[in-house]
Amino acid sequence: MIDHYATEFSKRMLEKGASLDKSEIQIADRRVESIFQSILLRSPSEAEVERSLVYLRSNSQNSADSATYPWVDFIKALLSTNEFCFID
Repeated sequence: MIDHYATEFSKRMLEKGASLDKSEIQIADRRVESIFQSILLRSPSEAEVERSLVYLRSNSQNSADSATYPWVDFIKALLSTNEFCFID
């Protein structure tokens, strides 16, 4: 049940990103940074960007819906982090 809501939220977040300026969303590392800012309210470290891009590239090759699935799964992963779920 919760997974359904997380998936729908993730898809809506991607749709919102689709309305941004093309030059901003065509570059994957900027898209990763934008998603981090939206969910975790901070910029990702260089290591986080690199790990995110490796994950996204590897999963886009293994997915039938390579355009959206890796991004939706990436957003869901950030939504399940302790940093998002709990306040320090």
